Amino acid sequence: MSLQNLASSLYATGGLGLASFATIYCFYAISCPVAPVVIRFLGTKWVIVAACCTYCVYIAMNFYPTYYTLIPAAVLMGMGTGPLWSSQGTHLTTSAMNLADIISETHEAVISRFNGVFFFFNLASQIPGNLVSSLVLFSGVNGGTSNDTDLSSCGANDCGAVPVANSSGSNTPDQTTLYILFGTLLAWGTLSIPMAAFFMNPLPSYCPVLPAKRSALEQLKATFRLALSPRMFLLIPLIIYNGMELGFASGDFTKAYISCTQGVQTIGFVMTAYGIGGGISALFLGIINKYTGRLPIFTVGFLSQMVLITMMLFWDPYHGQLWHLYLMAVALTFGGVLRESQLAGALSDPNLYITCVKV
Repeated sequence: MSLQNLASSLYATGGLGLASFATIYCFYAISCPVAPVVIRFLGTKWVIVAACCTYCVYIAMNFYPTYYTLIPAAVLMGMGTGPLWSSQGTHLTTSAMNLADIISETHEAVISRFNGVFFFFNLASQIPGNLVSSLVLFSGVNGGTSNDTDLSSCGANDCGAVPVANSSGSNTPDQTTLYILFGTLLAWGTLSIPMAAFFMNPLPSYCPVLPAKRSALEQLKATFRLALSPRMFLLIPLIIYNGMELGFASGDFTKAYISCTQGVQTIGFVMTAYGIGGGISALFLGIINKYTGRLPIFTVGFLSQMVLITMMLFWDPYHGQLWHLYLMAVALTFGGVLRESQLAGALSDPNLYITCVKV
């Protein structure tokens, strides 16, 4: 995630950074319908282990970033991402439902609480990753913004035409610094493989909600039937908006607002605040959902995002302060977590899977 935050700034020339992540999410979408088939054959545990390997391949290709290395690695990672998130969701939902039956609570409340814990760790991972990226890049970047720097293409005026180095006046980190950064991230990613392989318990093959084993073709048909069911179909606009907002946070916000005005070395520090705010929000929401339900949380998230978008649209990069960026990052993740955690809970609703079984 910290590498994703940097990609649009590090590889601004030619749009390689954004192109690689667009490729990842394109094949992520393609891999989602076939994820149930892959999970059925490999099991959730080994799907997660295999997906971790695809992430490591992509990180490794950043040592020599070209369209011939990064794009194929992005295709591979995208094909692993769909099964990865499907496996994580299966683990989370099944564990939450089992616990709900044991402690006699509603499935929705426990699933929401589990999602809160999951997204807490998911977003908190931005803290060490972004701190390392900024500390490493800060030591390897010379120069920075000055009073006479042209910021006319920063903020809402950014259209991707002006490279970050030209608009902010900051130099690109030297190659040795980037190697240290990529090596650190690759080491962490590689460590995840044996951790998942040796310490993660496989999911029991029996689940009271899911149907018995079916052929791969039947699995695909069931997946598409579920996607076209009224309950799921009405969630699709929210899912699309969620993906666009995540792309904006990691691609446009980091490049147009942070790197363009403060330099690439500041991205990690600001996005650390993004991770802290998101982690705390996710944990808190997982608890209060039991008392409020989803609708009030969705409403607050929507209103906070509208206020933030208005603020960012009229923000003046010439007179903007660094603390403005920290505030934007926290507000961005707060609204995102409100929406994403509740969306994950809605997608984990057992009624959706029961509907799929019936059809």
